Amino acid sequence: MSKKVRFAVVGIGFIGKKHAELIEQHPDAELVAIIDVDNQKSSLFKVPFFDSLEAFIKSNIETDIVNICSPNYLHTPHSLSCLDKGFHVICEKPLALTHEECAILKEKEKSSNKKIICVLQNRYS
Repeated sequence: MSKKVRFAVVGIGFIGKKHAELIEQHPDAELVAIIDVDNQKSSLFKVPFFDSLEAFIKSNIETDIVNICSPNYLHTPHSLSCLDKGFHVICEKPLALTHEECAILKEKEKSSNKKIICVLQNRYS
């Protein structure tokens, strides 16, 4: 039996909630943390809740992948922080707001030896 892939989700709005629900439904995945600034969302899932990405990172919860579902302007800083700490990243679109931010993410991906993937669910529609 293989080890489950451990996920944390940053941002529990409409899309982030969908990410977390799908992770919980997958037999080979485990939701290990939720990160959101709205403390009222802390009871939506039966996992540790953090009100900031920094607090989650300091917790040292074993995590393989962080799903970035925060507001668009936070995608780049959140992704960079996660790559820096050794997590793979799944980022909702847009990956970044500028070409320069995309270049920075590409370089961080290379130097961290981790992967960043942007969600493009309609690419075959």
